[in-house]
Order: sequence, then C-alpha cells, then structure tokens
Amino acid sequence: MLLAALLLTLSVVVAHAEPTAQQDPDAKQPIDILADHLEARQKDGFSRYTGHVVVTQGSFRLQGDTLDVYFENGQISRAIAHGKPAHFRKKSPRDGRLITGHALTITYSLKPHKHLLLEGNAVVTQASGETIRGARLDYDLEQETLQAHGDRKQRVHLTIPPQQDTSAP
Repeated sequence: MLLAALLLTLSVVVAHAEPTAQQDPDAKQPIDILADHLEARQKDGFSRYTGHVVVTQGSFRLQGDTLDVYFENGQISRAIAHGKPAHFRKKSPRDGRLITGHALTITYSLKPHKHLLLEGNAVVTQASGETIRGARLDYDLEQETLQAHGDRKQRVHLTIPPQQDTSAP
C-alpha cells in the first residue's frame, strides 16, 4: 500500500510530457535579485546578498535571508539561499500549476540543467496538495522529477490529500 501511495505521488510529481528549457517561458526571462546588501567579488566569480533576498525569473521565485551566487564565464551557475526557512515557488511549464517549497538551504543550479536541492527540513508541495517532506529533496525543474532522501532525524514523508468529489450538483 505504501508503495502504491509512493508511485501515485511520484506520478503526480513526474511529468509525462517532459518540457525542455526552451519550452519553459521562465528560461527566456531575466534573473532579478533584490536584497538589502551586496558584497561582490567579481574576480572570484562570487557575490553574497544579505537581508530579505528575493530572486525572480518569470514565475520562479526564491527567497532567503542570504544568497550566495556563483558565476562561470559571466553567467550565474548556481545560487544558494539560506533562511529559517528559505522558500521557492514555480509554475509548472507543463500545466501551469504552482509548486512551492521550503528548506533551511535551497541550492538553485542552472548548469548543466536547472534543479533545486532543498536541504534541512525540506518540503515540496504541489497545487493539488500533495506534499513530500524529507531531510533532502532534489527537484529537477526541467524534467519535473523529484528525489527524496531521509536521514536519522527525518524520514521521507508523503501526504496525499483525499480526492475532491466533483459529482455534487
């Protein structure tokens, strides 16, 4: 029964039609970063933003207390948000449904492909209410796949809400 619940949840999380970055309208949008303070070390390819940090790119939004940004060849390769907790939200390019999550640390990697690594009391929630919790969640934004990992303190926990009865008059 637990295996059936896991497969049902993952079937919701995993896209049947896997969009590419070219199909995701967010990929064509600029990345904007807002913060109270910036420390940039251009020759090191590193910037640290502190205080009410908000990163947006189209429907994607990442928030945290601090954000470390790493650059390769003048382009952002990854950004690491820390918070109590840090938060993200993104619309699925496949169906437009909102996906949200939070963790103590969220790493947004853009190379070799876009994915989020949520660590420390990590949670990802689908618009339909399915929630996955774990010590570490690795969410591939392009393929819309998720890997959940537990540890000694926190096991992987799946919550599937009851289906709504749409047959009422």
